[in-house]
Amino acid sequence: MLRPQWEPKLHGKVPVVQSENFQLSYTCMQSPQEPHWHRLQVETYQSDSPMIVVSVDIDERLRDTPEVKLDVIPAGRVFIPPRFCHLVHLTDYTEVMQLRVEPGSLDRDDYYCDDCARDKCRCEEMRQIMKKAVAENFGEAPAKKK
Repeated sequence: MLRPQWEPKLHGKVPVVQSENFQLSYTCMQSPQEPHWHRLQVETYQSDSPMIVVSVDIDERLRDTPEVKLDVIPAGRVFIPPRFCHLVHLTDYTEVMQLRVEPGSLDRDDYYCDDCARDKCRCEEMRQIMKKAVAENFGEAPAKKK
């Protein structure tokens, strides 16, 4: 049922295994993220090392005072439900699983800042909260995109 989506070292992509309902990949701290969310899937991060997660409920974002939540996880698995915009700081190798919970294709189920409702976008606030949390917890700045 599973098929490789990308081959190792093909155009700089990491290995990903994907089916209609499931994606599995591995990443590390050299793979910085941007705030993003998924409409159809639960995304999980599993690591034996600390992670920081900043998130906001997409539907709350449309209200007057949505709450941006910060979690520092010493190790373990984090579940991020659909429609939660999130930014994750990794400190070591991490397994990432995406499980489809709604009908539709996982291929285009990534939404970024450009997809936000501009007047209620919290992406920059999430980046600043993450930067501060990383400095306070690890004494470092998040990795920058190359």
